[in-house]
Order: sequence, then C-alpha cells, then structure tokens
Amino acid sequence: LDPWHNPVSVAKATVVTWLLLNVYKTGERLHKMKKAKTPECVSCSAPIEDQLHFAFQCSTFLEIRSQYMSKFIEPCPTITQYLSDQKLLLLALLDPFSPFLSDNIKEGWKSKEEAYKLSRNYFFDLHKKREKVMDTISTKKSEPEDDDTTEIIISVYKNI
Repeated sequence: LDPWHNPVSVAKATVVTWLLLNVYKTGERLHKMKKAKTPECVSCSAPIEDQLHFAFQCSTFLEIRSQYMSKFIEPCPTITQYLSDQKLLLLALLDPFSPFLSDNIKEGWKSKEEAYKLSRNYFFDLHKKREKVMDTISTKKSEPEDDDTTEIIISVYKNI
C-alpha cells in the first residue's frame, strides 16, 4: 500500500507539517487566536504551551520523549550537538535534512527515509497523547459537576 494513501501515514505527515508551518494548535497559538483564555499547557498547566514546550518540556510527554531521544541519537549521534539549543533541535527533528542544519547533522543519518519516518512517528505519538488529554478534559467539563445540583434542577422543573 502506498504510504500516501494510508490515512495514518497522512495524519503523521500532517502533524509534522502543522509544526513546521507553526500552525499546530498549542495553548499559545489558541490564546493568540482568542480561542483559549490563557496560553497555558492543558496537559501540565505550565504557563505557556508553545512548540518547544510541546516537543521537549511537557511532563505529560516525558515517557514518549525518553523513548524517542535515543532513537534519534542512535542513528544520528551528531544530533547531540543541538541538545542545548531547543529551537535547532526542534528543526532537526521536524526536518532532518533542512538547509538550515549543519552538514554533519544531515550526513549523520543512514537514510532520509529513516530520519523522516522517525520524525513523523515521534510527533504523531506526542500529538495522540495530547489529544487523549484534551478529550479527557472536555469530557470532564461536559459532565455535571455535582449530582445534587442536577437533582435540584430536576425537582424545580417538576414543580413548575
């Protein structure tokens, strides 16, 4: 099956594209769009959820990050030179062959296919975990907060 006709492959590439274009709906972006009251992270309540927070700092995604960082470093050890610069590291993970990266990073990969596949999988796993957190939050918001309140409202309507 052609990977571009596989809905999961397309979804993975879409998440990476959103991040590269800086249109991924982080708390910061939603706040700027006036669709969120604050720019805070819905997953861990950090004051600002931007792309760097989403990719490298959010405690909710620590397990995923831990699993993937070694997967990035093993085939491309030269990527460790960007560990102290999260902006460049984000670019290196999103677009491993970006013209803005040094040649030794690009030459460190065994294959482009491997690099981009790893990138898509990492960011898609982060995205799916974030979606689960968001779904949990929206489910909690839609549930009645207090059963007593519901019973009072029902009894009021019965008496009308």
